[in-house]
Amino acid sequence: MSSIQIILILGLFGSFLTYLSFFRSILFDRFAALVVFLLLFLAVLFPDSTTTVANMLGVGRGVDLVLYLFAIGTLFCIILLYTQLSKTKQVQTEIIRSIAINTVKKPAGEKR
Repeated sequence: MSSIQIILILGLFGSFLTYLSFFRSILFDRFAALVVFLLLFLAVLFPDSTTTVANMLGVGRGVDLVLYLFAIGTLFCIILLYTQLSKTKQVQTEIIRSIAINTVKKPAGEKR
């Protein structure tokens, strides 16, 4: 095992532990994350396997396949983050409106 494989495996393991400890998600999400991390772990241990899978899928090199999958995963994450940001903005706007309506001060000359 080369030193880069050890570094990559430690990085994957640390990332997975971080995911499990900081993100409280449903069981299916955790299972999906485990599968992804195991596949990455196997790709690091057996780098030629990515080329074999790539050839079966009609891609020339394993590196190209990994790059394509990374691009799709990154796009998916960007879309998820954008939707979460939009939801957060909507909730924040509603909270600010509610606070503004509930804390309106009456003018000094107005009687009621």
